[in-house]
Amino acid sequence: MVDKELVFIADRVIDHKNATFSSRDLEKLADGYFFSMMKALNSVASSVTHYTSPAEFMDHIAKHSDSLVLSLWSGEESRNRRALVPSICEAYGIPYVGADSYIQTVCADKHLAKALCRQYGINTTRDVVISNVGDFPILKTLQYPVVVKPNFEGGSIGILSKNLVDSYRQAADICNKLLPHFQQLLVEEYVAGEELSVCIAGSEGQIDAFEVIRIVVDGRSYFSHELYSAETKKAGAASVSREIISNRFPHDTYNRLLDLYNGLGKVDLIRVDGRLNERGFFVIELSPDCNLSPNSSMALAFRCAGYTHEQMLHRLCENALKYRE
Repeated sequence: MVDKELVFIADRVIDHKNATFSSRDLEKLADGYFFSMMKALNSVASSVTHYTSPAEFMDHIAKHSDSLVLSLWSGEESRNRRALVPSICEAYGIPYVGADSYIQTVCADKHLAKALCRQYGINTTRDVVISNVGDFPILKTLQYPVVVKPNFEGGSIGILSKNLVDSYRQAADICNKLLPHFQQLLVEEYVAGEELSVCIAGSEGQIDAFEVIRIVVDGRSYFSHELYSAETKKAGAASVSREIISNRFPHDTYNRLLDLYNGLGKVDLIRVDGRLNERGFFVIELSPDCNLSPNSSMALAFRCAGYTHEQMLHRLCENALKYRE
């Protein structure tokens, strides 16, 4: 057990069954996820205090100088929101689980995160950034089909199956629908292949889990013209299962992802989402703020390393405290 009070920051919704283009709450914890986390955390720490926002945490921060913070807070609107909790913790000298403000900010920008991957020789999908209708002509430089998505969002916010389009006209139409709701859009060339989540966790010099997980949707493991979208991830529109395929992942890409992880500094854990086909693995996005529920890809990766869900959370807490030493 961690001999510290654990501060758990998380905002909540009942469920995500009614996801739409403009839904901004898809990263908030549904009830099942929230209660499973509270149960597990109470077995990991001597005591657990839950706050619904960084602002509420700040109202009580004087009581938490000797606490440990775990944030799964989503928030809405601000592109900087994932950086708020680690920034507060660093300002007050409070240890926290997860990536620091810099990595949270970089990964929240999908375009920037892919540029970081390319520095390590990792393939990424080709994309353009759209900020307003004046940028639409650059859509003609892409190879279709393409996927249109918000650049600063996670959790499949703003990404439905209809975001996969086959022509410039369709892409412009989707951009017109999304721009009133999101600050910036990313339009990326579609890559067919197996939908993979590469889960990596550990502290400096010690990798606790590194597994490659294939996502299977309604029995399909290869996607030729489909998205792993909000309808599937959040609204339960399909049956989803996960399979470990680490032993058939390209060895050179494995090493490059390991170099990337080690080069990030304070990160603790990350999920690298992408597609694998005959040309190799292509990164779509980096998620240091990934799902930690018992049924998540990260929890599966830890199970393969011999950890229960509670032991995974305990290990993440230990690593966060070790990083501070």
